[in-house]
Amino acid sequence: MANRSPTKRTSPKRRKNGLVPTRARRRSQRTPVALHQTALADKQRVYDLLEELPAESLAEVLYFLEFLRFKATKPKNIVKLGGIWADADLDGVEEELRILRRESLEHLEQEFAETELSL
Repeated sequence: MANRSPTKRTSPKRRKNGLVPTRARRRSQRTPVALHQTALADKQRVYDLLEELPAESLAEVLYFLEFLRFKATKPKNIVKLGGIWADADLDGVEEELRILRRESLEHLEQEFAETELSL
């Protein structure tokens, strides 16, 4: 067997007629009917797996599904602040944040200590 150097294939191998085998196509390249059939099969598989789960796990599944729905519906337009902050003088900000965190923690510890004493 000849030694071949590992190469990354950028596209699926085409047949002699120029067509890509169906199994090599990405999901987004399939026909609407095929996508619909795949979605129905996926939904049925999810339903079957839900039927097998113990009742205690359903809350966890519900939480995960709500997270997926949120992720799919949240806006995708992300505002990049690089231009706004390009000329800002941020020297020493990390140290200031460290000091603020330490002061906040000390304050909370003091409040909890006072609360425990009053109980």
